[in-house]
This record gives sequence, structure tokens and C-alpha cells, in this order.
Amino acid sequence: MRSVFNKLRTFKNLPLLSPLLERIEQIVQQRDKAFALHTEAVQTMFDLSALTKTPDQLEKYNRYAQKQCVALHANGQGRADLASKNLRGQGVEIGGLHCPVLLPENCKVSYVDRYPYEAQRKTFTELERFLLVVPSVIDAAETLSTLQDESLDFIIANHMLEHSENPIQVLFNFAEKLKAGGVVYMAIPDKRASFDKKRALTTSQHILDDYRNGPKASRAEHLHDFGSHVTGLRGEKLKNYVANFDHESGDIHYHVWTPETFKDLMDLCQKQEAWPYKYHQISSYKEEFIVLLNK
Repeated sequence: MRSVFNKLRTFKNLPLLSPLLERIEQIVQQRDKAFALHTEAVQTMFDLSALTKTPDQLEKYNRYAQKQCVALHANGQGRADLASKNLRGQGVEIGGLHCPVLLPENCKVSYVDRYPYEAQRKTFTELERFLLVVPSVIDAAETLSTLQDESLDFIIANHMLEHSENPIQVLFNFAEKLKAGGVVYMAIPDKRASFDKKRALTTSQHILDDYRNGPKASRAEHLHDFGSHVTGLRGEKLKNYVANFDHESGDIHYHVWTPETFKDLMDLCQKQEAWPYKYHQISSYKEEFIVLLNK
């Protein structure tokens, strides 16, 4: 890619090509930074399989992965800036993989995933050139059942809530794990900038109904919506997809939001007597929005 870019740079004085070349240069620089971080990390680490036995080395390695996110992700710096302003103490990040949030120095974080590091490497082969954070907590993201109640200062769950059938229950579960004053930090895809753009927005009432009545009743509706508007299935193929979907291992976006519709949901939840969060803050970016909930 860099060789192609160098050839294109000979046309940099052409006004029509200038914006395109600037964008390509940005992408090339991001990838170069990420690969340089990977090389530096591998050269300065011992055997990666021994990381869990050496806490200092593990923390150093995961820090490299955090810096990699700023280089790779379109909103990596925006995520880091919000974390620096709002996160303190000891917490967890769910599903960090190759894009964990770059945290301030005064934060201590453990990584949560349903798969251990070795299984992640086998599963996500497309990420073999990148660093993956090493999970020290193997648990279900929606419940965090292995973690002690009121033990965390923050929970980071980026691009996770849309995969949950019962988002409100998940947020109640998170609140149980947080200390008073703790923060939930969630990046959520803006449906207008994702593969969900053809889907109808999930209404706040629908989310509440799923919480009060259980989400199974609407599961087929979500699968039909995802199958037809995202994967493009039709007719019998769509019927078979809905009928044979493996809920335990299948992974789809059940819900879709924009910053405005998610704010409507949070405003509605705020009016519920048992809602465990004092207030919420939503910051919008091009491809995602970040929600902060304070217990």
C-alpha cells in the first residue's frame, strides 16, 4: 500500500486529488504506527505464552495494545480522551481484543472475555499481525458473574450492548459490580455509519418490553430483521436462518441506535424508580457514540 501511495504522491499538487491523498496518507501512517508497536512489543517481550505468569510484563504488553488502538481505530484518540477525563481506579474492559481503550496511568484494568488468549489467536486469524490483550477474567460479558459485587470503579464495554438481547438487564448487572460513583463506559455503533444502516431503529418501548417480559418473544423479529437487511437473505433461506439460528454461539446486532434514540432510552430509564445510575453523558463521533453512566 505504501508503494502505491508513493506513486500517487507525484500528483499531490492536483486540487481534485489532494483530499484523497491526505486520507490515504492518514491510513498508511496509522497502519505503520500499529505495525511498529507490534514489532516493538514482540522484540521487548519474553515468550507471550508466559505473560500471565509475569504480571509486570503482562501489564506492559497490554499497554502496547492500548496504544495500538489509538493508531488503528478511527476514534481511538477520542476514546482515550474520554477515558482520561472520566475513568479512575480499578476496572475491567470487556472484549478488548486489538482495540482496548488507552487508559490514564492511574487506572488498573483487567480484561474480560469468554475466550482465553490462545483461543482468541485461533479464532481471530485476521488479527494475527496485531497485539491482542490477554484476558485474565474468562466470563460472560452480560453477567460478569465471577466478579465480586461493588468491586469495580469502572466497566468498559465497547460495541457490546447491541449484541445483547436484554440491554437494560445488562446495565443492571453492571451496576451490581460497580462501587458507588463507578462508571460504565460504552462505545455503541451509530447505525447510520454501520452495516445496520438499512434497519429500523430500535424503539425505547421495545427495549423496556424485552426487559419486563423477557427477550425471547422478540428474538425471531430481530433475526428476521438482521437476516434480511444485513445478510441479504430472502425466502426459504431467511426462514431457515431464523429457525436454525444458534443463540448460544450466534452473534448479531439485536438492537440499533443513533445517539438521539439511545439518549431517549436513557432518559426513559432515568424515570424508573429502581434505575441505579445517577446520570448519563453521550458523546457523538462519526461512526460511534460513547455513553458514560455514573452509579
